[in-house]
Amino acid sequence: AMVEAIQSPQFDLYGVRQQSYFLGKLIRFGLWRSDARVRLFKRGTAHFEQVPVHEGLIYEGRAGYIKESVLHYSYRDMDEVLDKLHRYAIAGAKRRFEEGKRSSPSKAIFKAFWVFNHHYWIKLGFLDGWYGFILGLYIAHYTWYRYLALWQLNSCEHPTKPQ
Repeated sequence: AMVEAIQSPQFDLYGVRQQSYFLGKLIRFGLWRSDARVRLFKRGTAHFEQVPVHEGLIYEGRAGYIKESVLHYSYRDMDEVLDKLHRYAIAGAKRRFEEGKRSSPSKAIFKAFWVFNHHYWIKLGFLDGWYGFILGLYIAHYTWYRYLALWQLNSCEHPTKPQ
């Protein structure tokens, strides 16, 4: 279906499902469950936002859907997980800082707690076993770190005077 869409397109852009692997395990539930996003489009109908991470696609035109999935192998090992966590959290904090967003340690803790529960309980991440649990902790840690880094950027913006 994907080759067909490229060779004789009926739409300007296509949503394609992504099946994500975490440390070699297919993730079927939680926040990383397979989701359809626009991944295939004609030149000139879409462009990516100019941001360092988690770029959004801005598009217009008639949309179709491809039933085949794209396989996404996110991380091979924990070193890669932690490296990306750090880079993405810092870049995400800088982006939010530039947008005028604010944070605090309590907000960082609340958001991390919320995202873990959302992934693990509400979106059924526990059905992926230990990988779902570890992925939930990773997502929570990333969220906590991003909000803490944003708080640090906010704090440097208006440093307090020593007393």
